Parts: sequence; C-alpha cells; structure tokens
Amino acid sequence: PNKATFSFCSDEQGMRKALSNPRQNISPVCYEENDAFSGMQKIVQLKNGIAQKEGDKWIITSENKAHIRYE
Repeated sequence: PNKATFSFCSDEQGMRKALSNPRQNISPVCYEENDAFSGMQKIVQLKNGIAQKEGDKWIITSENKAHIRYE
C-alpha cells in the first residue's frame, strides 16, 4: 500500500505538453537516456519507476525514476 510502480504513458498531445517544460514535467520522475531532439516521434518507456508513499505524498527518488528514450 506504500509502494507503487509507474510508467511514462502519453499520446502525441501529452508528449508535446510534457516536452513544453521537461524540467518540470519529465526530469523529476524520469531518467532520460538521450536528449529530446527536433523531429522525434515518440518517447519509449525502458523501465518503470517506483514511488514510495510517505505520509500523504508520493516520493520518487533518483534511483527509482522511470527510464525513457526519445526516438
């Protein structure tokens, strides 16, 4: 009840929104294997992340981030 896995899941519109401010929307919860680039088509999930519930907040530590790659 205090631990959960999560993944980066988004359609094209969600991907654009996430990439509009990656420092706020992606970097806190995902390890990026490469940099986003012009003309990329998708974000590929390589590994789920793990969140730990502390009190009423879900915390994601750097070693538990999801892993993604831009293609």
